[in-house]
Amino acid sequence: MEKIQRSYNLMYMDVVARPFDPKNAVQLLKNSHWNQHIITFLDTAKKLQNILLKSGNLLIQSGGPVFDVDASLSCLVQILSYPYYRTIEGFSVLIEKEWLLQSYPFKHPNRPYTSFHRSEGIEAGPPVTVLMKDWDAIFFHFIYCVWQILQENTTKFEFKEEFLIFFLDSLFDSRFGTFLFNTEKDRQESGMPSFFNHIRTPKNHQGFRNPAYIPPSR
Repeated sequence: MEKIQRSYNLMYMDVVARPFDPKNAVQLLKNSHWNQHIITFLDTAKKLQNILLKSGNLLIQSGGPVFDVDASLSCLVQILSYPYYRTIEGFSVLIEKEWLLQSYPFKHPNRPYTSFHRSEGIEAGPPVTVLMKDWDAIFFHFIYCVWQILQENTTKFEFKEEFLIFFLDSLFDSRFGTFLFNTEKDRQESGMPSFFNHIRTPKNHQGFRNPAYIPPSR
């Protein structure tokens, strides 16, 4: 977890906070070791998936004081193993049960608005134009991992990358109470719109659909 945070901060300082330099951006990104952490997590998730397929059971427990690394790996294994979690509805359920209902601290003090979208010249992931330096990087890291799986298996995902980008935008733009509070009680009492209700409307759901998606045969 600490290594991922340091890597994130280094990427922020060397790639994001500086004026964009297409000649050096890719090398600076490599120097942050951010992609190496992505590769390590994906390799671990695939090994855990093989254990799940062979035994039918899998318990992920890091033994550390935080659960977010476990949540990230658990989600990645489920995405790799079950087509349902590669749908818009399934991915939403996954985030709800593995992150929100476990009281993951999406709410951060003095959190400013942050906008995520693709920048020209970097192909290692869905680059961002503005990032916070000092927020927990593990969920952002998880979304990067999902993006990488999506790029390698385009026809197996019901949603396209714009769905993931909208997800990250919604963490910070304060439109939805879903990510402004850390408990379900506070979310309900706030009376603010739900992110998941928003994306489940037919119009928005259709807007995030991947035209290349091939549903699994029954």
